Amino acid sequence: TVHAVEPPLVASVEATLTFPAYTGLPPETRQGGAIEALTGTRVRLEIGTTAPVSRAELRFVQGGNVQKLAPTRIDDDSGAGRRFHGEFDVLVSDQYEVHLFGERELANPRPASYPILVLDDKPPNGRLLTPAGDDVHVVLATAWLPLRLIASDDFGLATITLSSSTGGASTARRRELAATAPGQRPRELAVPELIAVSELGTPGSTGPVQGDAIGLELELVDNKAPEAGRTVLSRRTVHVVDEVELMRRLSAQFRRVRGDVEAALQTQRDRKDALEGLLESPPDVATAGRSAQLVALEVGQGRVLAGVRRVREGLQRAFDTH
Repeated sequence: TVHAVEPPLVASVEATLTFPAYTGLPPETRQGGAIEALTGTRVRLEIGTTAPVSRAELRFVQGGNVQKLAPTRIDDDSGAGRRFHGEFDVLVSDQYEVHLFGERELANPRPASYPILVLDDKPPNGRLLTPAGDDVHVVLATAWLPLRLIASDDFGLATITLSSSTGGASTARRRELAATAPGQRPRELAVPELIAVSELGTPGSTGPVQGDAIGLELELVDNKAPEAGRTVLSRRTVHVVDEVELMRRLSAQFRRVRGDVEAALQTQRDRKDALEGLLESPPDVATAGRSAQLVALEVGQGRVLAGVRRVREGLQRAFDTH
């Protein structure tokens, strides 16, 4: 009599992920063998089989290493079991196979295979609101420079540092704008700061003087371990001028603001006239024509809102300069 013997197969896979401590995330249990996790995540696999297994192992396809699985439960005195477990760290994207060996070392020629996908912890990002990057910024040597920025990160911001230098100096003066304690690191920060111009520039100097160009650079550092993520924002340049030049720049800024106000006001008047005309039109006007007019009104209102934003930003910039 011939008895057909089926090789053992994977019946179930349960993965418990313990994320890196710096993320502050609790462990997570998932059903299925596919793994998507941050670098440094610890994975514990619980694997169930369709038949008793004498031994089981994981084979990493690209890495080439083999890891034995330990039995979670033994069925009988033969040492065969139906549940096995093992652990590994997610370091690189790979693929692993579950090899099961049953009676007389009978194995499945096509073992179950699952992907490992490493997810990146992205570096922090931010935006320097003031000084903005779309204008020439001027200050007096005795003034205070307003600085505003927003920053964010996937899991937490550690520090924000300002570097400043004058001219083509190879060294910069560093100033820490924000530093957070471990375990209390926010994912978002808004930093408003008033900095004396005399405290900027090249280390060892008495401060910038008229005619100097001050270069400003911001570095954002997150709480990623073991190596933190870093982002350097686009460099800003502020020019040190005298009072006469400062007044000339202020006058030019307010003239631009006035032009933006007049343009926004005229657009609003045009939209108002068009709306009144639409309301007074006969009810038998084609629906398609009315729809086109309403779309034009909506577009026009968007232009008004954009104009108001430009006015606000222009006033903010002018008052910052003042």
